[in-house]
Amino acid sequence: TSYTELEIVSLFLFIIIRIDIFFFYLLHSFDIHETCLLRSVCELAQHPFDDDHHTMLTELLTFMLTPSLHQGFAKHETVYREAYEAAELQGFLGENCTALYADCQKDILSVVTK
Repeated sequence: TSYTELEIVSLFLFIIIRIDIFFFYLLHSFDIHETCLLRSVCELAQHPFDDDHHTMLTELLTFMLTPSLHQGFAKHETVYREAYEAAELQGFLGENCTALYADCQKDILSVVTK
């Protein structure tokens, strides 16, 4: 069966939405502060995954946690988009992500990628 480009994009967006819901559930289930996603965006921008350690998981995390790679925010989510874009920029500029997001006590990226 061949799929149209629209069907492929729709499926991809559906998967991304499901993953977003999973992250939300994961954060609340394990009592992880909401700023941990911002810290993860910042840290990933500062230290991207090594080229020789690319897996499906690291590719997915890179896409999800790099706002400049996608248009993952609705028009009414301007505040969130700006916060995530700022976190990415801060990491890229070498800011101290741990200090910026001090309410986050868990390093999500190191836990997920072990």
